[in-house]
Amino acid sequence: MKKIEYEWCAGEVKMTYKRNDTIPRTKVMTSHDLFLTALKIIDDDVLDYCEEMWVLFLDTRNYITAYMNVSKGGAASMSVDVKQIIQAALMTNSAGIALFHNHPSGETSPSRHDDSMTMAVKRSCEMMDLRLCDHVILTRDNYYSYADKGRI
Repeated sequence: MKKIEYEWCAGEVKMTYKRNDTIPRTKVMTSHDLFLTALKIIDDDVLDYCEEMWVLFLDTRNYITAYMNVSKGGAASMSVDVKQIIQAALMTNSAGIALFHNHPSGETSPSRHDDSMTMAVKRSCEMMDLRLCDHVILTRDNYYSYADKGRI
């Protein structure tokens, strides 16, 4: 009987990082800073229409190095891929991240889905030595901060 030998074969992975100098050097130290930044990033026409989840990628001093929309949903829900958030954080060489999403209903209280997704991101960040600085749920005039409530 002929012995079958297996080899591991994978495509080449090459990572480089070049800072995007078009992003203003904004520092996010408080939930209010995150709220104001979110209002600048999220499309004003979407704020009251459908949910969107965004992630800010932060350096060691909490300056924003990049940001990304990670989910677009309907009027009352959306799906978030935690792996996509962590992958992007690693590829941008981030020290931490901050999440924000809007509630078109005008209510800032988190849903059970918001809670479970936030905890999943938090656990994943801890495994990869990333800081989850905050998750803010916002409306046009108000916001809820997981960090301010001691939930991160």
